[in-house]
Amino acid sequence: MEQPADRINGIGPVTLARLNDFDLYSVADLLRVSVARLQQIVDDLASDAESYNWQRQAELLQIEGVTPAMSVALIAAGADSIERLAGMGVDQFLEASSAGDLLVEPAERTAFGILREATRLHHTGLVRGTLLDTDSHPVAGAEVSIASVRGVTDARGRFNLVGIPAAASHILLATMPDGSVAQFTGPSVSFDHRAINLPVFRIGPESLAASELDEYDGDVVELAHLLPVTSKTYSEADLREGDVLTVQRLYSDGIHAKLYSEFVAVSRGRQLVRTYKVRLESLGEGPVNWHDRFLCKRGALQRSRITSRSMPTMRRFRRLLKAHPEVAGPVTDNDDLQNRIALFNATD
Repeated sequence: MEQPADRINGIGPVTLARLNDFDLYSVADLLRVSVARLQQIVDDLASDAESYNWQRQAELLQIEGVTPAMSVALIAAGADSIERLAGMGVDQFLEASSAGDLLVEPAERTAFGILREATRLHHTGLVRGTLLDTDSHPVAGAEVSIASVRGVTDARGRFNLVGIPAAASHILLATMPDGSVAQFTGPSVSFDHRAINLPVFRIGPESLAASELDEYDGDVVELAHLLPVTSKTYSEADLREGDVLTVQRLYSDGIHAKLYSEFVAVSRGRQLVRTYKVRLESLGEGPVNWHDRFLCKRGALQRSRITSRSMPTMRRFRRLLKAHPEVAGPVTDNDDLQNRIALFNATD
């Protein structure tokens, strides 16, 4: 969709220059204006039917696997929208995509994949937005996402997210090139591929989120599950006191195991999973199995009975330690104990 507009069949250098004059550069940009507006822009260069056809090509090119030549053949056969294409059978598609002189003959497997993608897009939403910084300048190269749908802003801060699942509410996350993260609650998601809905997301103090967070340090990481995931492997020397680790796998060398921290972290707009390569002998006696859990205590790994149900309590305790470091010391008397219990109960 970020292909230049002249990828559309029928748009040549002169027409492309005219479109550029009106801030329309890419295939996706053709869907940011109404048919009537596009016809006004290219009035002396193309007929109304041609400009209408260009938009229909642009709509079909949102579907992974559809080529410009294929879109022309499909439109000629009457499949001029995602909705109509989604209603086709494989045989109909193969016949339609080979219409006229454009002998496009994808295999049945490819046809099935395209039809499946068309059906998915037909039943999901989209956002054609623009991301601006605090000074209202476009933000280029930012990674934007809603749920599992991701994209990157172009030089004008524009982005196109298609295939957004229906939900009671959505959150748009934008990770800037410098790693800072902004979040926007309730972006305007359209379920009409032909609707002109162009929301602008302006970054401000209220939208910026911390880009370096770690539950181990007592930070609250609410939106980590919405971010792309990366991992970093550490050695035993880097084990953190009080960390909770789970066995992910055993290495084939029979000497080492890979463990991951149960404490979620966020680094430069990505969910960071900390993993550790440790010697099996460091895990104590007895067999080591997948999903066995260990607690790092006084620099050593000890088998732990901490369960998934008790992990929220552990995270809450880490937040308590961050807010009140003094509770890490020994309990002095009953009043001190009761005070610590009250502090824990007051911790979100």
